[in-house]
Amino acid sequence: MGQKVNPHGLRVGVIKDWDSRWFARDNAFGDILVEDYNLRKFLKKKLYDAGVPKIEIERTADKVRINIHCARPGIVIGKGGAEIESGLCLVGAHKDDLLITINGADARSYASQGQTRTAALSLKLAEREIFLAETGETPVLLLDDVLSELDSARQEFVLNRIGGGQTLVSCCEAASVERMTGGRVLYMDKGRVNEVCTSI
Repeated sequence: MGQKVNPHGLRVGVIKDWDSRWFARDNAFGDILVEDYNLRKFLKKKLYDAGVPKIEIERTADKVRINIHCARPGIVIGKGGAEIESGLCLVGAHKDDLLITINGADARSYASQGQTRTAALSLKLAEREIFLAETGETPVLLLDDVLSELDSARQEFVLNRIGGGQTLVSCCEAASVERMTGGRVLYMDKGRVNEVCTSI
């Protein structure tokens, strides 16, 4: 009984090049290899209709270049090269929709303004926790005009209970800031930053 060997393995280095081209230290080799596998798996699934037989990955110290060979490039670059023209990726995880429910009801249809703002804030806090877990560093959290549609209990939570790193909160309601028990308050008035509110 004969054993079959994929001919690609015999031709690499002779008439075919490697599909992955990079160098790595011993302790990083396995992680990069798995990352390449996951990249190929994700792209082949996402671009299934484009007919992708081959994906080449090249890495340098600070860049990753992915060459996608496909039968239907229009699906990859968008209609009329829309993705290239806009400079944006129109396909990918950042375009996936998240369904947020409150007591089983779709938040987009049934949630109040305060509940919608709270859901968005919860996602932002979750992003921070993921970033901390991945990098070991706590990012600066910027919350712009986040208090305007929250009730007093949620305002108090935002001002006093979001810990673990620097948080910058901007708001237009000076009275809301009185609920803050720690941190520092700065007031903006006519383009100047003051420690004391001068406009009320």
